[in-house]
Amino acid sequence: MKRISTFLAVARKYGLLFSILAVPLLIAAENGFLTWEDYNAQADSIAGCWVASQQNEPEDNPWIWTETVTPLDSAGTRYAYEAWSPNPEANWSGIGLTGVRVHGHALGELVQTGDNEYYFTILCHAAKAIPEGDLHAELQWLWWWVGTAHLSDEGTLVKDGQWQLYNSVDVLEGSIADKDADDDGFPDEGVVPLLCGPWPMESKRVLLQPQAVKEDADFYY
Repeated sequence: MKRISTFLAVARKYGLLFSILAVPLLIAAENGFLTWEDYNAQADSIAGCWVASQQNEPEDNPWIWTETVTPLDSAGTRYAYEAWSPNPEANWSGIGLTGVRVHGHALGELVQTGDNEYYFTILCHAAKAIPEGDLHAELQWLWWWVGTAHLSDEGTLVKDGQWQLYNSVDVLEGSIADKDADDDGFPDEGVVPLLCGPWPMESKRVLLQPQAVKEDADFYY
């Protein structure tokens, strides 16, 4: 009798679960799954992949910044952030940081603080060119990017942040000392930025695309 009652309890428990899962599947079977165009039209979260393009000087090439925003909880209040530039600057020789891969790999978090309002903190590092031999490149500087973000009416991810640069080696002929003296990858407690200023950015979402007709391409195989 005990075994039968246990079986019935398990059946009731998982039967309810299966019935809940069956509802969206039945709706999808009747109405059809969303098309990729529908997914594009319904993209209303900051989660996803994004691309920003900025140009500092008319004679300079546009700089590309690629971003991935990933939910960290089911409520949609915390997100992980990763970004990388495929065409970073070569150096910042003006302040003694030569051979630097400016804007390396960035990572951080965004948290929801209001209706379509997010607060973010991003950390990024940059190092000299990789030396010869079995050695790690020297970390030259790091920066915090701190501010707020929101989705615009056009569906872009708008970030209004402040850029806070810290040198991780002595610069300006040693007049400004290393601000990451313990080499833990973070600015030391109590130090002030070497350089600080606004850094706004607006990014476009990477949307699903149709396949091209290969015969229409300039070349195909």
